[in-house]
Amino acid sequence: MSMDHENRLTSLVEPLVHEMGLELYELALTNRRGHPVLLVQVDRPGKNTPGEGVSLTELVNLNREISALLDIEEPIAGRYRLDVESPGIERQLKRKRHYEYSLGDRVRLVLFDPIESQSVIEGALRTVGDDQVGVEVKDGEMVEVPYTSIKDARTLYDWQAGKKR
Repeated sequence: MSMDHENRLTSLVEPLVHEMGLELYELALTNRRGHPVLLVQVDRPGKNTPGEGVSLTELVNLNREISALLDIEEPIAGRYRLDVESPGIERQLKRKRHYEYSLGDRVRLVLFDPIESQSVIEGALRTVGDDQVGVEVKDGEMVEVPYTSIKDARTLYDWQAGKKR
């Protein structure tokens, strides 16, 4: 999806999301099993714990509102499926704003090339810069990781303790 197309879709969808007291986490036009899918991930503003996230009722209502708007505006040519969902507790980090939202959370970064002989970095996300993030791996030891080195990133949740670890 081109940046102009993404910006147009965001400008249409984001006001509806905000009207419902939610925030847009991710908007992407992807392919699933060879079919186009408009993925809209929304979250409740600020940090939340399980049970305080977006409700199923909110997702269904938002899906209806977005679907009606897109039927009128027709910003996507042809057939596609609309998926409105929460990013979940263990969420993927793709954009700088995702990292900023997750400051202080435990994260797992999978790297293209090892840093200090490690291809996976786990720890608390402490800094988010324009070119890199800082992860505290243990006892205050920081590892700076350039965005260009990150193959996959996500937050980690401690399921036994019931909190972000």
